[in-house]
Amino acid sequence: MSSVHAPYGFVPLSEHVFLPEWQGAVSQDLPFEDGLSGTIDLRLIAETPIFVRGSNKDEFFRTPDAVYAIPGSSIRGAIRNIIEIATFGWMSRFNDHRYGVRDLHNQDVYGQHMAEIMSAPDGSRQPMPKVIAGWLQRGEGSERVATITPCHFAKIEYRRLMSYAKERQVPGFSPGNRQSSVSKYRAWGKASLDVMVEVEKLRPVQGVSLPYGFGRVVGPGSTAATLVFTGQPSSWRPDQPPRRGGGQAKHHDFVFYGSGTPVPVSSDIFKGFEFVHSDRGQQNARGREFLPNEEWEYWKSNYDEGKKVPVFFLAHPNGELRAFGLAMMFRLPYDHSVKDGVLNCQPALKKTDGILDFAQTLFGHVPPGIDETSESDTFKGRLLKGRVSFGLARAEGNPKPVALVDVVLGSPKASYYPAYIEQGPAAPGAEPAALNNKPKWKTWMDSDVRVRGWKRYRPQPGPVSPALPTRGDGRAMDVSRVASRLNPLPESTSFLLRLRLHNVRRAELGALLWALDFGKDNEARHTLGMARSLGYGRCRFEVAEMNLENVREIGVSNGDEARAEFESLMEKFADENHIPGGWKHSRELFELRALAHTLDESSPHRLHMRIDDPVVRNEFQSAKQAGRALPSAGTTERWAVEARAAGHAITLAGPPAEPGSATRDAGTQKQSVGAWREATQAPRSQSIKSGTRIEVELTGLSKKGKWQAKVLSPAAIGVVAFGVAPEDAAVGKKYTVVVTAGGDLGNVQMKWR
Repeated sequence: MSSVHAPYGFVPLSEHVFLPEWQGAVSQDLPFEDGLSGTIDLRLIAETPIFVRGSNKDEFFRTPDAVYAIPGSSIRGAIRNIIEIATFGWMSRFNDHRYGVRDLHNQDVYGQHMAEIMSAPDGSRQPMPKVIAGWLQRGEGSERVATITPCHFAKIEYRRLMSYAKERQVPGFSPGNRQSSVSKYRAWGKASLDVMVEVEKLRPVQGVSLPYGFGRVVGPGSTAATLVFTGQPSSWRPDQPPRRGGGQAKHHDFVFYGSGTPVPVSSDIFKGFEFVHSDRGQQNARGREFLPNEEWEYWKSNYDEGKKVPVFFLAHPNGELRAFGLAMMFRLPYDHSVKDGVLNCQPALKKTDGILDFAQTLFGHVPPGIDETSESDTFKGRLLKGRVSFGLARAEGNPKPVALVDVVLGSPKASYYPAYIEQGPAAPGAEPAALNNKPKWKTWMDSDVRVRGWKRYRPQPGPVSPALPTRGDGRAMDVSRVASRLNPLPESTSFLLRLRLHNVRRAELGALLWALDFGKDNEARHTLGMARSLGYGRCRFEVAEMNLENVREIGVSNGDEARAEFESLMEKFADENHIPGGWKHSRELFELRALAHTLDESSPHRLHMRIDDPVVRNEFQSAKQAGRALPSAGTTERWAVEARAAGHAITLAGPPAEPGSATRDAGTQKQSVGAWREATQAPRSQSIKSGTRIEVELTGLSKKGKWQAKVLSPAAIGVVAFGVAPEDAAVGKKYTVVVTAGGDLGNVQMKWR
């Protein structure tokens, strides 16, 4: 897997937030000395087909008089986000979710929490689950939402389970078929789940964190137990040989037996359980996060009636509940939420006490508790009415929708850390550090987790039609439940709308005008409506007419002075806070512009990754295993070139060294000799001696601003540490260098020849 690709990208958050000094003086009644009021007529031109859903989900939005239109709220949101970015605003509006993880390929993030190698009673070392079985019941009173009564559990092989089904005359019970746990329970019907078994203990029962046993059913016996079914992710047959490279499919369910002391379930833990067992895409509309999935919906009525629900749970060493789920390898809620990732990027956000940023001051602010749809309680603040209003954008002429289009829209998940979490301090989109030649990912488990920033869909040259998803064996699948039907208006459709302003300061007008055209960037474009990830909705704005007056009722028909005042204000703020590149050439604005430029026809970012790719199969999993992160839209080197050309001193940071790597003095420079992760590592037996002349290919800059390179032959990696680099040095260029510090792990230091 060479890279992560996606039709969206991120603008990093700024640690320094512009807080307008006039926010406390905003009023609908008392005008600013430089306050402006009036209207700006705008024309929105769609450069690719565009679709904004109306009340009939298959049709474009229409007014009561049947005119195609775009609601002003859609346009308001698009312009506001650009102003939030351009003014280094707070990320105060987000869904504060605590996601769950079930990643069997990531031992650090998931596996080590769920199982470990332990000594069985017979002395052998075997993988043992860390989870404990128990029965969930609704609690009483406000302090205890629920309780879990722990018990012992054991696995029961499907062959034995099917013999119980035959004894109890349960027809057609096939636990090895790919299915959910609910399907198994429904197939079992009203037959009793109580069994008498003999259990062989496998896991020690002593210890604070694992006081309850785990074993396997070895036959009929005197122990009273209850059958518990879990889902079957892949098919199993009695005669099925082990899968190549993956062992055999799941071939057992469980019995619960015995009883212990109830453990209280806090409201936070229960909320996390409901979230990871909810039936929603992680980017879906607010309020869907607690619609139960199939398993929890099946059990919830029992729970509501006070009946027992079989669960598996993890406990802290002190015995307190950590998390629980409906399967032995359940989705484990991460230790940290989206809010934690935002606050690590903007730590001052927790101390604002309601201080509004530029966009909040201009567009208004409704504190949580007043508007029940507010996403987060991170930002409270005061109730403030906005001073700008975007009217309905009505289509010009009489455009005719193009043919109906059936598409399956991707549902990006913010729990996918290679795309949504910053992996290192080197630069936006840096790949993770390496540990023992494996990627050391930053995830929502880490206390210093940082979000990638503002998510933006990238304009495309035209609509794309990705292949429909298939089943695991390549066969076509029914997509009727997940497909969306679009009836878009054609490219070149134009819309007229009116922007109303009331008591807006000149710099605020400048910000609005700047946001409409990205600071007069002729190549930058907006995206609006549905299916933006498939190339729909690329558009641009034109100012048709400006009718504004200042407090002296003098007309204003040109916004150049307002633009200049806004840019001057932001440059001053950037200078005072020592933001690299200033304002205009900051990394934030550089990424915003890069994400607003139309992708090339051949760009891999025109499509989402697939879980049924014909070459690598699951591209998401392959990228994680290869240590690939979603790259930034603009390269760090290109940003540095532009900023330096504008007169700014830029020092670049390289990727972090492998944890535990050594450092050494080299003259007056201290350079890391840690293992820079590279696709081709040298064998341990290979060494490169000091003084050797070698050919290298430049791959980027180290965190000390020195060029990083890979050795072309033999395969190794290192840092070009000394000497002045040639003027034409660039990523991909090949040079001859001299080794100054050799190594036997494929890591060397070099100097220019």
